[in-house]
Parts: sequence; structure tokens; C-alpha cells
Amino acid sequence: MEADRRTSTGSAPAIPRRLQACERCWKRKQKCDRQLPACTTCVEADAQCAPRRVPIGPTTEEGSGLSHAAVPNYVETLKRKRDELDAQFRQQRARRERDESVPGPRLSPNMETTSAGSPGESNPTPSTAPTSFSERSVQVAMGEIGFLSRNAMAEPRDETRGFPQELAMGNMVRAALVISGEDPSQSRDLCNHRRTSVTMMGPATGITKEFATPYVNRFLDHVGVMFLHIDRRKLQSEFDSYFDAHRGQPSHTKAPNPDTAFLEFRVYMAVAIGMLLTPEPGSELLATGLHAAATERLTIIIEQVNCVKTLHCLWSLALYSMLSSLGGSTWHLVGLAMKKCISFRLHREPYPDSDTSQEELNSRRSIFWALYVLDRTISCVMDRPFSIEDEDILVQLPVYNSTSKTVAEFDFGCHIIMHARLLSSVRSSSSRGRLYHYRNLSHWRDLPKSVRDFVPGDSALSVSIKQLTCRALTQIALLTRGTQPNGGIIRDARAVENDVVDSCQAYINAAYSYSEQGKLAASFIDGFDLFAAGVLATCLPSLSPLAGPPRETAIISKCTALLTTIGERFPSLKVLRKLLLALSSVAGQGAYHDPALDELPQIISDPMQDLIQDFLRVWRA
Repeated sequence: MEADRRTSTGSAPAIPRRLQACERCWKRKQKCDRQLPACTTCVEADAQCAPRRVPIGPTTEEGSGLSHAAVPNYVETLKRKRDELDAQFRQQRARRERDESVPGPRLSPNMETTSAGSPGESNPTPSTAPTSFSERSVQVAMGEIGFLSRNAMAEPRDETRGFPQELAMGNMVRAALVISGEDPSQSRDLCNHRRTSVTMMGPATGITKEFATPYVNRFLDHVGVMFLHIDRRKLQSEFDSYFDAHRGQPSHTKAPNPDTAFLEFRVYMAVAIGMLLTPEPGSELLATGLHAAATERLTIIIEQVNCVKTLHCLWSLALYSMLSSLGGSTWHLVGLAMKKCISFRLHREPYPDSDTSQEELNSRRSIFWALYVLDRTISCVMDRPFSIEDEDILVQLPVYNSTSKTVAEFDFGCHIIMHARLLSSVRSSSSRGRLYHYRNLSHWRDLPKSVRDFVPGDSALSVSIKQLTCRALTQIALLTRGTQPNGGIIRDARAVENDVVDSCQAYINAAYSYSEQGKLAASFIDGFDLFAAGVLATCLPSLSPLAGPPRETAIISKCTALLTTIGERFPSLKVLRKLLLALSSVAGQGAYHDPALDELPQIISDPMQDLIQDFLRVWRA
């Protein structure tokens, strides 16, 4: 039998392989079978399989990760660990032999059996146990070897033995939370004054159900309908059960179990985000206290190693940070969440032989797409790279479940995901041209009947739809400026230019009207969107004759008023208001003497800076 197997194996033709992983697998740090002409991973993804541009060779670059070029160093590390363990064992054995040569009191049979065991004996008894020193040495060495092996194979790490605790998930989240959100484009610590304010507030959990109910309802009405993983009925039930359990009892309990910690986290964050969605004075301070109480439960939730719960917490923290300058760095929180999604393999469907239930499958899909929306939003607005490319995403959209969403809510949530994928397409394939992406956006703007009936014209969701439309048109206008239309489609190009300016003005008017009603509590994302809308409405008519003449003159005044309001919460955005006023002065009076125009702030994206520079060159000429 063995001879037959060896014969059949030897007669099989050898598969030609590369000496190292292909370029695509190497960049994604995934396994590559190195087959020629294309590896299996690239064939399954229908992607081009190209050889590495960097040949195999020794590397001395620190922190470059473990690749084929670093295999010799990896092997040497394993050999060194083996030699260290062998030396420790020999020293321990020699010490034990010296101790046995010294006469001493005779031990009882039971004690002899216990003390006779050692890792070096060939016939250990069931009662044999390694010494604490030996056990620690083996655990440390095996942990480090396991960490190196997982790094070499680019496999998910379980953050156990040998993993640097500074890079553990809980520590990384805490590090992201102490970054100041005053300037979303930079990573700075909270100033001492604001950090002291947060510490003095402490966990604010002593709120009543009657006080918190309006904020939870606002969270569900404004946020819950936009994301598929928010179950209104379930969250409302958790909200009621939390306050019923704490009625007449101290609100803070020590060391809650993981399920209780997750319930409290969800309730605290829902109320805190609902407070930030209201422009009431003092609401941010109370929301900061609830945010602090929620983060105290975070360690217990992460230690439970439940991927959906962990990602839900990161999503809540990221959303909170968009609305508060004390909530940490949105960019880092979203990045951590997306890396965790990839580690948990949520960007792909489960294996066919897995026993995942339909409910769990829906939860995995919903939380991934919720984080995907945040990732695309942050990346497009701040001109940052995506955490994951669309070609690597193989997970489907969630399946409708009547117990968690109505049909209209489910369709609206899917509509939001479609918009995020549309933005991703614009940034990933801007060379396709302006009209290509504009036609795709036109299909998205043609709302399904269920969504059209679900979004009344004077609601916050209507303002959100105008904002999403304006954001998409802004991306199309900025990223496709280099593509020139040919003579046959000038009319279509003129329609696009007009639509960009008109949609920007419509969004500014809707947001201003909503602010006049005392209902606007904006995030820094809204600040970037409003600034982009104001710049396009000001500069595009001067740069392109297809955009037509300038429209409403009061639009800049409304936009700067909104930026002033947002600047109170995010001080770094005040510079956007000054720059927009300077640009409007140039467009209206030709006055090019404002110091704000001498050097554009770094907070502005590169495509937007190029547009502004072109606008200023026109007026200089």
C-alpha cells in the first residue's frame, strides 16, 4: 500500500511554482501556493497574478514584517530559542543531580513519586508535574514561536501567549480613545484641561428612564434606520430591562458579567449618541459621562471574544467620536474595527460546512456593512485610503428579517450601503469618467417607492439624502476633473456641472433650514461636507463655463453660519469657515488680499486644494 502510494505520488507531474508569493498575495499578507501561471487565490478572485517586483534577498530593514526575504532570520530565531531552552534544561538537571547527591531525610513514597517527575525523564507518571520555572519558560518560548509563526503565515492572532500586550485589542482601543478629536485630520493627545474635564465628569450612570427615553428615540430615529444591525425592538427591550433592573438600586455595579456589560454598553452609548444628536446646551458633558461608563465595560466585552459584540462596540465608539471631540480618533477606531472584521473573516461568507445559524449569519453581515459605510464615509470625506478594497469583499448583504426591521427600514439601510459602494467605485475607478459615475448616481437617486414613502420631505432623513447626494457629486466633480468630455457629450457634461452646483446649494439650504428649527447637531463629517459644498458652489461656476453663472448669493452666508456652529464642537474646522469667506470675496469682488489664501490648511484634501488653486489662478490672471 505504501509502495503504491509512493509510486503514484512520484509519477504525478510536478506543478511549476514561483520562488516567492505573488504581488497581490504579498500585499494582502495572505497565503499563496505560488502556482504558475496564476496562484489559486488570484484565480478565485479573478485578479491578475503578477510576480513580486522585489526579488528574494537578505533584508536588514527593521519592522518590515516576516516575508520570504526574512526567512533566514526567522529560522535563526527559532534555533536560538531552542538552544536557550536546551541550556535551561541542562542547568536545571545538573542542579537537581547535585541536590540528590546531598544526604537528607528520607521521603515518604508519595512524596518520592511527586518529586521524581521532571521534563527530562522518559517514563513520567500520572502525578508528574513540571516545575513552575520550566513551565513558564516553555510557555514563553512557545508563545514567541507561535507569534513568529502567525506573523510569517499572516494568520489572525488570538492575543494570547507571546503576543505583545501593548498591541492587544483593549489597549489599542484605549489608545485611540485618548486621541483628541478637535482636529480629525491629526493624531494629538487631549490637552490637559480637556482631559481633566473628562476625568472630573466620571461615569454618569445615575439617569432616569424618563430622562433618557427622548435620547434613545432620537438615536433610533436618526441612526437606527440607517444601519441594518440596529434592531429597534431589541434595543428598546434592553433599554426597558436595564432601567427596570436598576430601579431603586445603585446604578453602578462592580464587575458585571459579559452579557450585562454588553447590555449596559449598548444602553449608555445609545443615550450618549442621542444626546449628541440634539443641540441642547450641556448635553455633550453628560454624554461624555455616559461614554466613560460604557468604556469601563469594554474590557469585559472584548475578553469574551465575541466578534459581533466587539465590532458593535467599536462601531458605537466610532460613531460617537464623529459627534464629539472628546470621543477619540474616528480614523483609528474605524481602522481597528475593519482590521478586526478581516481577522474574524467577516468580509467573506462562512465556510459551507460551518454550523452558523441564519440569525448569526445576518448579524455578521449587518455589522460588517455598517462598518463598511463608516469606512467609506471617513475615507472619502477626509481623502484617506480604504481599509479594505471592494475586490476582497465576498460577503453578501443581509437577508430581510421581519422581527428586526420593517420593509421600509430594511430598504433604506440597503440604500445607504449602495451609496457607500458607489463612493468606493468613484474613488477606485475615477478614470472611467464623470458621466459613467454620474449615471450610476442617477440610478441611486431614483429612490424605490418604499424608501420614498419612508423619507418625508421635511425630516432629518431627507436632509441626509441631500447630503449623501451632494457628497457623491463632490467626489465625482473632484476626482474626474482631469477627464475632458468629447464634442458629442457636451450637453451631458453641462447637465452634470449644473447638477453639482444645484445639489450643493440644495444641501446647504436644507441643513440651514433644519438648523433654524433648532434640530441640527452636526458631526465633523457634516462640516467637511458643508465646506465642500460651499467651495464647489463658489468656485465651479468660475472654473467651468458649463456650470453656468453663480446662483444664490446668500448661500455662502448660510454655509459659513453652519460651519460656525460646527466649529464650536470641533475648533479645528473654524479655519474652513475663514477660507470659505475668503474664496467668496474673491468670487464676488475679485479681492485677493486675504492672508487665509496664502497657504491652504492641511486639513483640506488634495483634490480640494487643487480645485481651489485652479480657482485662484483664474482670478490672478
